[in-house]
Amino acid sequence: DTLAANDLLRSLKAARRGSRLVNQMLTFSRADTGGFRPTRISEVVEEAVNLIEASLPGNIQIKTSIVTEAGICEADPTQIHQVVMNLCTNAFQALKPRGGVLSINLGQVEIDKKEAVALDVAPGRYIQLVISDNGPGIDPDIQDKIFDPFFTTKRQGEGTGLGLAVVHGIVKGHNGAIRVESTAHQATAFEIYMPLLTA
Repeated sequence: DTLAANDLLRSLKAARRGSRLVNQMLTFSRADTGGFRPTRISEVVEEAVNLIEASLPGNIQIKTSIVTEAGICEADPTQIHQVVMNLCTNAFQALKPRGGVLSINLGQVEIDKKEAVALDVAPGRYIQLVISDNGPGIDPDIQDKIFDPFFTTKRQGEGTGLGLAVVHGIVKGHNGAIRVESTAHQATAFEIYMPLLTA
């Protein structure tokens, strides 16, 4: 009985993991716009920060600069929450061995024509979310691969390699852009741009 119960539990766990994986892959392949609505991004970010703060060890400090009136986007709050949690979790894992600072900044920027071409978005006003850490940085050799599905630097069993691919899929599904700036042994910053909802 116990053996059968254990096998059943393992099967259930595997099925749940598989279900989560499929959902992530679907999110990556096509952003579902069913949950989109006018969303104050600052509220979603603050909610995610509160969750993250509760789980941070003592050797990691969190710094936030969130402009509450940064504006409103047409967005799915659940998907944006997932983006913030994924990027913060990555930063947390990078900082964990030696500690450091995780910074979350939210504001508003104007993207001109030249910058719009570089980011592959339309010019205009955007909400800018920057999640950065002063950890080990990302090796320049792999920076162009980090958004690829199943690419991971984690050991086997520590991740699916879908985290950043899902983040990229969600941001693009919101007509936004994401880029990474990283300096080896100094810092990594993920910049996310999402178009403001104009009246």
